[in-house]
Amino acid sequence: MTNTLISAHSITQQGYRIVIENDMHIESKEGKTILTAKMHDGLYYVRTGRHAKVNATISLDLAHKRFGHASDERLKNLQKSTTGIEITGSERQFCDICAQNKSRRHAFPEERRT
Repeated sequence: MTNTLISAHSITQQGYRIVIENDMHIESKEGKTILTAKMHDGLYYVRTGRHAKVNATISLDLAHKRFGHASDERLKNLQKSTTGIEITGSERQFCDICAQNKSRRHAFPEERRT
């Protein structure tokens, strides 16, 4: 089992509230409980669901932008080699940024001496 520490200072700095009664609760600014932890051996543990859905489904256009304007081929390879990401769509729209970066400036003509 891996453990991750949570900084109480960081949580309260962001406006959340930590309530420690029987268990520990972290409440949102609106007072809604967003996390509950139970004490075991002097530490609070957060139970996570093993079957929580962690897959992200994004369009090919959005994946292209989020992954630094990667090519369609690289994005398809990414989807095959990882779990948790599903890229939908087979054709991407024209990308102005990629077109600008692929364009080349023409060299200045050599100066002719007369």
